Amino acid sequence: KELIELSAYVGVTGVKVKPNALHKEISAEKTLEQIGKSLNELAAYAAEFNQQIRLEVHGEATQELPNIKKIMDWATHPNAAICWNCNPQDLNGQGFEHNFNLVKDRFGATCHVRELDRTDYPYGALLANLAKMNYNGWVLLECHTNPENKVKEMKTQREVFDRMIARIKIIQNTIKEKQLPLLVHDLGCGEFIDRHPEQFQRRIAQEFAGSALGVKDVAAGIP
Repeated sequence: KELIELSAYVGVTGVKVKPNALHKEISAEKTLEQIGKSLNELAAYAAEFNQQIRLEVHGEATQELPNIKKIMDWATHPNAAICWNCNPQDLNGQGFEHNFNLVKDRFGATCHVRELDRTDYPYGALLANLAKMNYNGWVLLECHTNPENKVKEMKTQREVFDRMIARIKIIQNTIKEKQLPLLVHDLGCGEFIDRHPEQFQRRIAQEFAGSALGVKDVAAGIP
């Protein structure tokens, strides 16, 4: 609680906290309940200082999204939020979309991503989902690499981010104009959209006239 007061004093907007693990000698459900209740208490206290409490999706077992959902079910205060963390475990169980939807209504003002041009995580789908929900928080780059020229790499990642957002806007505008039911699982066709935005718009209109294909499926049929 003193850190919450300090955070308010120095002029920031919130404090990030982390669940770390489940305990072998205590049931998982009991531990998740304890974490959730503690989070709820902190959220209520922090609200008095205009500080959001952000639970990072973190820790062995606790980072599994169904467990994060259980924690947040106990932390009912509106000032308790999550910090999405782009973990490999986000793809576990029923997959990324299902896990994202479990907690999308509890997103806080920060979201962590790794290098956006990596291929081991569906960053296109993540950004598309954030755009769909009109997310207005901060997407924070938390790299796992240690490039020699860090400023150059930061600029490169910003360029990648801007290209991905531009693709999403093309898709969203096409859907809006054509009133199409788009199911976005993957923006892996991004290079095609960059090169041929008008052709993409025409083709997606044709393909979606009578079906609900994914964007990648539509682009796959275009040379």
